[in-house]
Amino acid sequence: MFNFRIIQIASIILMLIINTSQMMVSQEKIDFPTVNTNTYTHFINSEWKEVIKTGKKSLDAGIDFYYLQVRMGIAYYNQHKYRQAIPYLERSLAESIDNEYVTEYLYFAYLFSGRYNDAQKLSKKFSGEFLQKAGIKGKNGIRGINIETKFENRNDYKINVSLSDTLIQYVQNDFSYFSVGLESVFKNKSRLFLNYSRVAITGTFEDLNTAGSPISGTQDIYQNQLYLGYVVNLTKGLNLLLSGNVLNIAVDKITDEQTSGFGGGYSSRIGSRTISNEFVAYAAIYQDISLFKIGAFASYSNLYKNLQIQPGLSLTFYPLGNANLYTCSSLHYQVEKIDVNRYHTTIFKQALGLGLWGLYIEPSITFGELSNFIEGDGFIVNNGNYLISDRKEIFAYTWLFKGKLNIYAKYQNYTSINYYSINSIINSNNVNHQTITGGIKWNF
Repeated sequence: MFNFRIIQIASIILMLIINTSQMMVSQEKIDFPTVNTNTYTHFINSEWKEVIKTGKKSLDAGIDFYYLQVRMGIAYYNQHKYRQAIPYLERSLAESIDNEYVTEYLYFAYLFSGRYNDAQKLSKKFSGEFLQKAGIKGKNGIRGINIETKFENRNDYKINVSLSDTLIQYVQNDFSYFSVGLESVFKNKSRLFLNYSRVAITGTFEDLNTAGSPISGTQDIYQNQLYLGYVVNLTKGLNLLLSGNVLNIAVDKITDEQTSGFGGGYSSRIGSRTISNEFVAYAAIYQDISLFKIGAFASYSNLYKNLQIQPGLSLTFYPLGNANLYTCSSLHYQVEKIDVNRYHTTIFKQALGLGLWGLYIEPSITFGELSNFIEGDGFIVNNGNYLISDRKEIFAYTWLFKGKLNIYAKYQNYTSINYYSINSIINSNNVNHQTITGGIKWNF
C-alpha cells in the first residue's frame, strides 16, 4: 500500500513537470504574427531592449522579415549602439533601396561609429532637400582646411667641463613647427589630403679640443614637407589609403675657430649648407567588422639616406558600438639598413579613447625606441637625430558649430638620448621633452 502511494505521488509530479514544460513551450512559441505584433508594440512604445530581445529570438527561430530588420536596427541606434545597428539597417536597405527613412538612420550610424567614408559614400542616395536639411555637403570639391602648430620644452642638457677637458656636443636650442592642409572629396567615395608643413630647429655645437684650436658654432635645420594622401572606399567597411611624403631638408652650419699665437692669434668663420631630399611612401587598408576595425599598413622611406621598411597591424575595438569608448592597439616592425647592416626594431602603441559631453580624450603610451618612425597614416615623420623612448601622449578634441569647427590638442612627454664626448670617451644623457601640438579644422 505504501509503495502504491509513492508511485501515485511520483506520477503526479511527472505529469506536473510535463504540463509545465508544455506550457512553457507554448508560451515561447514564436511565429510571424506574434513576432510582428510584439516588436511593433515595443517599437512604438520605445521599448528598445524588448524589440532586440524579441527580434533575436525570432531570428534564432528562423523568422526574418523586412520590418524586423528595420525595428532592430533603429532599436540599437536609439541605444547608441551604432555599430550593432549597421548590419540590420544595411540588410533592410538592401530590400528597399529607395527608403530614405532607413538610409538616414544608416548614414548617422556610420557617422557616429567612426565609419566616415561609408557615410560619405551613402550620402549620394539622399535627395537634395534632405542634404540641405541635414547640413550634408553633397558636391565634390574642397571640404575642409586645417592649421596647426607645435610648442616644445626640454630640460637643459648642456655639459659644462673644466678647461683641461675636451668636449664635443650638439645642443638644440629652439624648435618651431607650422602646418596647413586641405581636404577634398571626389564622387562621395574618395578623399584627397594635401598638407604643407615646415620645421625649423636651431642649435649650437662645441668641439673644445685642448690639443688644437677650439671650435664652436651653430647648426640650424630647416625642413619643408609636402604630404599627399588619398583614401578610397572600396566597399562597405573597406577603405584603402595611399600617401606620400616629400621632405626637403637644409642644414646651415656656421663654424667659428679660434687660433692662438703671436699677437693673440685670430678667429675664422666658415659657413656651409647641405641639402637633401627624402621621401616616405605609405599604404594601408582598413576593414570594419562589427565592433572592430582591423588595419594593415606599411611604409618605405629613405630618411637620412637609410632605406627602411615598416610594416604593421592595428586593431580598434568599440565595446559600446560607438566612438565614446574604444581601444586601439598597433604593432610596428621596423627594418632599417644603415651601410651594410640591418637593424630590427619592434614598436607597440596602446591607446584608449573616451568621449563625454562632446569632449573626446585619447591617452596612449608607446613602447620601444623611435628613430625615423612613421605614423599617422604616413603624415607624422619622427626623423630627429636622436632616439625617442618612454613616449606618453594625451590627444583631445571637440566639435563646435554643429560639427563645422574641430579644435584639437596633443600633449607628449618623452625621453631622448643626447650623445657627447668628453676626453674622447662617448657619454650620453637623457633629455626630457614636453610638447603641445594644437590646431583647428574648419569643415565647409
